[in-house]
Amino acid sequence: MKKALLLALAALPALAIAQTVYVNETFDVSETIGNAPTDAAQRRSSVSTVQIGAGAIGTDNVARFVDSSAATSGALEYSVGATAVDNLFIQFDVLNNGISGATSSFIFAVGLINDGTSSVLGASAARAIAVDFSSATSTVNIRSTSTSFATGTYSGLQTVKIWVNDKDGATVSYNRPDNGSIATLAANSAVVWINNALIGSATESGISMASLASTISASPTLGRLGFNTTSTGIADFSIDNLLVTSIPVAIPEPAASAALGGAVLLGLAALRRSRRG
Repeated sequence: MKKALLLALAALPALAIAQTVYVNETFDVSETIGNAPTDAAQRRSSVSTVQIGAGAIGTDNVARFVDSSAATSGALEYSVGATAVDNLFIQFDVLNNGISGATSSFIFAVGLINDGTSSVLGASAARAIAVDFSSATSTVNIRSTSTSFATGTYSGLQTVKIWVNDKDGATVSYNRPDNGSIATLAANSAVVWINNALIGSATESGISMASLASTISASPTLGRLGFNTTSTGIADFSIDNLLVTSIPVAIPEPAASAALGGAVLLGLAALRRSRRG
């Protein structure tokens, strides 16, 4: 009976699991309207300024990313630190402001660790996982390097959630944002949810980052992330609530947790009875 009780207790989820926070940027603290964002994790900023939000993006501060010239590119990139990590959870809000003459894609990407101040995610070959929002149309594309894995459409404010697993031989569990159930992310894979939904043919187990196998084979290697536009396009997007952490420990759904809790209570009651007898 004691063994069963211990097993039940061990199965209970930890409700307060410490996460490592790498970036927590709302663009509200110690920022100057009209200037570039100044987060300590930031390693590159061009064509981006802090503005007061409006409309769908909300009324607090946002980063306005305006690449208004087909002769220049733009970048807002961050580093998780000086050393690589083998897992990441990323969340941010993004809104297409619909600039006239828009032609460029607005791309969020995760790549190899780089703590320098140059733009390192501008090329498709550097993107282990990328979310490509077309500026001129409503198309969103999930890619790894230049390979497209899933395509869909978007409209209005988008909340993007990404889980990245750079472990070579181990899966990672995470809570699906649509129903809270536990899903399994394959090794060396990433999964993207937009407004709590998978895009196109994407699955909860993620897409393989094998196209970077020559560089991610000795994990951990990832740690650079950010937003980019190309040097031949025009785009205007607002960004807010960028959060980058280690992957949270997956917690069972409430029904499963309640069942586990019930098992523990039954075990305690049985243990008390056995002691009285």
